[in-house]
Amino acid sequence: MLVAAISPLSVLAIDAVTFAASAGLVAVLVPVSANPPRRLSVSTIEDAARSELGYLTSLREGFSYLVGDRLLVGIAAMVLVTNFADQAGGAVLFPYWAHQIAHSSIDLGLIGGAFAFGAVAGNVLTTWLGPRMPRRLTYAVGFLLCGAPRFFLVAASPGIGVIASLFFVFGLGAGAINPILGAVEYERVPRPLQARVLGAVGATAWLGIPFGALAGGFAVTAIGLRGALIAAGALYGVMTLCPFVFPVWSQMNRRATTSGEALPDVVAEADLQRG
Repeated sequence: MLVAAISPLSVLAIDAVTFAASAGLVAVLVPVSANPPRRLSVSTIEDAARSELGYLTSLREGFSYLVGDRLLVGIAAMVLVTNFADQAGGAVLFPYWAHQIAHSSIDLGLIGGAFAFGAVAGNVLTTWLGPRMPRRLTYAVGFLLCGAPRFFLVAASPGIGVIASLFFVFGLGAGAINPILGAVEYERVPRPLQARVLGAVGATAWLGIPFGALAGGFAVTAIGLRGALIAAGALYGVMTLCPFVFPVWSQMNRRATTSGEALPDVVAEADLQRG
């Protein structure tokens, strides 16, 4: 919207100022006491010991743990596919719709901004109400709401007012996803392995992003804009049904005890590898 109202260079300057302001707020408002302690603790000693194992060994450990946890595999696979569809939509399909159907970059900014505002509001609500909400159902409904309906709605093109309003509602669902995923992942992974395992989850989940825009371009060329939007929405919809269908997702609702139980084995393995 700002690009249409002023100019691209001015918008870049505004972005730079907002980043500088964010850094200043962190520097001024985050207390020094929030920094981790500098003294050595059992966990820091264990982490230091494990860091001597080497990059490839650490990488193998992260993916080995990921493959052994069916829920984490499901999360990584689901986010991989949905990120693929999101990138196709965000980089190709929605901008092409704005150019060919809406004939306005402002409309593209409106729907993007509405979705973002909804996501922020949903994130705040989930963070506040999260402890009193069922994780699996909240996550599943949030993903179902924020995903496929966007593509089907843009394919129908009922008008920018309707689209922007519903994109805000869809964003509310998107805001519920990351707080739940963060809580589940940190509960299920032992602290000494968190960097390795969560890195493996993130790498897997982001694997589809480089190919999403490419697939979106091919789809528009092959079956047209509306066909590509419907195909992306169908793919998204199938993936977001997984938490409703497969029993493994019920593990979201209970706290895993992995962190406390796995620590002795992790430390022992590190000692063996060092020896």
